Amino acid sequence: MFPLVMGCLVSPVSAQGQGNKVEELEAIEVVASAPGKPTSTPVAPSTADIIPAKTVEDRDIMNIREAIEIVPNVYMSEADSARASSFSIRGSREITFHELTGGRTSAAYYVDDIPILDAYGRDLTLFAVENISVYKGPHGSAFGAPGPLGVFDVTTRRPGQDPEGEFSYTYGSNEWHRGIVHAGGAILPNLFFGFDGLYARDEGWWEDRLTGDAYGKHETMSGRIKLVWEATDQLEFTFTAGAGHHDDDPVIYVPLGTDDLNKVHTDSNASATGRQGYEALRAVWKEDGWQLKSITSHRDSDFEDYDEAMLAEVFFPGVSLRDRDQEVNAWTQEIRAESTDPDADWRWRTGLFFSRRQSRLDHFILGLRDWEGANEVDFDQEEYALYGEVTRPIGDRLELSGGLRLQNSRDHSWSNFEPTPLAVFLGGSALETDARDHYNAALPMAAASWKWSAEQRSYLRFSTGMQPGGLQIASGGSADYDAERSTHYELGHH
Repeated sequence: MFPLVMGCLVSPVSAQGQGNKVEELEAIEVVASAPGKPTSTPVAPSTADIIPAKTVEDRDIMNIREAIEIVPNVYMSEADSARASSFSIRGSREITFHELTGGRTSAAYYVDDIPILDAYGRDLTLFAVENISVYKGPHGSAFGAPGPLGVFDVTTRRPGQDPEGEFSYTYGSNEWHRGIVHAGGAILPNLFFGFDGLYARDEGWWEDRLTGDAYGKHETMSGRIKLVWEATDQLEFTFTAGAGHHDDDPVIYVPLGTDDLNKVHTDSNASATGRQGYEALRAVWKEDGWQLKSITSHRDSDFEDYDEAMLAEVFFPGVSLRDRDQEVNAWTQEIRAESTDPDADWRWRTGLFFSRRQSRLDHFILGLRDWEGANEVDFDQEEYALYGEVTRPIGDRLELSGGLRLQNSRDHSWSNFEPTPLAVFLGGSALETDARDHYNAALPMAAASWKWSAEQRSYLRFSTGMQPGGLQIASGGSADYDAERSTHYELGHH
């Protein structure tokens, strides 16, 4: 891609310094949550991969899928939708087809302390990012959102008192366009406003075998506003609201042995669209040496996919059709208290977490023999958690940490399958399910670290995780499955 960039503030993918010397991209930083780090990090030792704002900007990172490409031991795969990816962290992976679970994930995802609990919500476009932290393995004693595989923690730009503005436009090959806008400043002496917006579009690099038209379009439009009210020296409120929309060409499945991977069979009517919005209110009360946070959030989304040729490449010349509508409505509440003095004898973090996510799937598919027909599935999922961890120095070199998470996950799933007349002729039959279940776990954590010098430290960490089970839905191959429990050991040095 050869971009042409115009704007007020621009950081191109690569830049020429003085004397035509090429400036290298800023390296990803790997640190541990030792004393002196921001209070947003866990107090117990653990390795975090931190992607700073300059790297996000220089590499044109626009979503979490692109961010993890430079994080070791983290892998992303696409299955039913490129906008609902699955992650693998240190060899443990999420379920691939999120339709079977209502979008439930195994990796927690936060944006400015706002938890996003389903795979469809993680599509939120990243812009105005300050840093992205990736914690590998269970951190359930430090974060409320369940994440037995790990935690993605994104921090975005905070509006300040000084007036500021930014606009940039980038153009590249494959009809790639991107525009970014930012404005912010003080409305009142203690009330600050910020707005960030992004529009991006490309035509894709595939070619339709029949028409020769480009295929693989991605179009994204997103915006976010923040209001920060410093009510007193101790109390601060942040209201955040955002919305996003995308219009893509659906994922193409290309069989092995294809002579030209750039040319595919496509459907001119295929589409993959979606929109989502979210609102959140964060209140922070600050005391000497500790603070209390309350984060309330709401998010709703609607994703629609239509494709007559999704599997045509695989089963050609047969034709299949998929028409899917996935709706999600979610509320979360987290209350977190934590120490803020990195030199305190006791460093601690504790909190309560609750979420309720209601998801509805309407899915019609042809070409699957006795399982072709219409599926209707309703998921009602709740999460409750009490968590905490503490770190205490023993002498000048040794530190001991301990933590515990108590988790309760509740599921209620209802589904209905109506086969087509052809499916009935081939042996299919109508099916309805209505089931409830719950999954409980006590998940301990323990760690010890040894300080060799002011800059050198080694640690050993033990942690546990629980991924809730699931209920059968009226779909081919679906069945009840139990909760998954995992034990993790980490030996690190920094």
